[in-house]
Amino acid sequence: MFKPNPIELAWAAGFFDGEGSTVKTESRSLKMSITQAGDYALYSLSRFSQALGGRGHVNGPYQMKPGPNGKPRKPMYYLQITGFETVQASLGMLWAYLGPQKRMQALAALSRCRQECKLANENLKEVLIQEPKPVQKRRPRITKEISKQIYEARQAGMNLKSIQEKFGVSKVVAQRHSEGAGGRDVWCFNGHRRTTKNTRSYVRLRDGKEYSERVCLDCQKESRRKRETSTPLVASIQA
Repeated sequence: MFKPNPIELAWAAGFFDGEGSTVKTESRSLKMSITQAGDYALYSLSRFSQALGGRGHVNGPYQMKPGPNGKPRKPMYYLQITGFETVQASLGMLWAYLGPQKRMQALAALSRCRQECKLANENLKEVLIQEPKPVQKRRPRITKEISKQIYEARQAGMNLKSIQEKFGVSKVVAQRHSEGAGGRDVWCFNGHRRTTKNTRSYVRLRDGKEYSERVCLDCQKESRRKRETSTPLVASIQA
C-alpha cells in the first residue's frame, strides 16, 4: 500500500508550483501536466510521479526545432495526469504544500468541470423526460393471398383509400395489386411488376430442401440508392 512521504510531497508541490498546470479538458475532465527539457528532465518527472504513488505517464523525448540562432535544443519530456478522480487525488496530496496561485488555478478548473457536468446532466434529463417518438408500424409483406384479396376488393368496388386502410399498404402497392391477381408471381412485395428483365432466379436451401426464388432487381436498385444517399461521407471515402 502506498504511503505518501511528506518530504517528497513538499518537493513535488514546489516543482509543480513552478512548472505545472491544471486545466479542464474538452471531455469535461481534469488534467495535470508538466513539461521539462534538459539533462535532468526525465529524472525530475519520474520523481514527481513516484511522489504521487506512480500516477501520471511520462512521454518523450521529443526533438525540438533549433532556436533562432541555429543552436540545437535539448529534447523535451512531457508528464500528464488525466482523469477527474486521479487529478483530484493528486491535488489532495499536494494541497497542503501548494502556493495560492496553483490552488486558484486548480479550483477554477474544477469549478468549470463541475458546471459543464451539471449542464450535461440537465440536458440528459430533458432528453430522458421527452416523450418517445411513436414507432412506425411495418407494412405487411404482400403475399399471394393478400394480393388476391386486394384484387377481389377492388373488383367489388372498394376504392384505393379504403384498400390502403384495410390492408395497410401504400397507394402504389394497392393500385398495382388491384390491376390483376397473381401475388408474388406478378408483383413483388414493394409493388414492382415482375418481368424477365427485372428479376433474377436463384435456388435457396431451407430446412434441407431447395426452393426456387426470384429477386426483384428494382428493389435492389432502390435499396442501393437509399444507402448511397443516407451515407454520403462513407460513399465518398470508399470512392
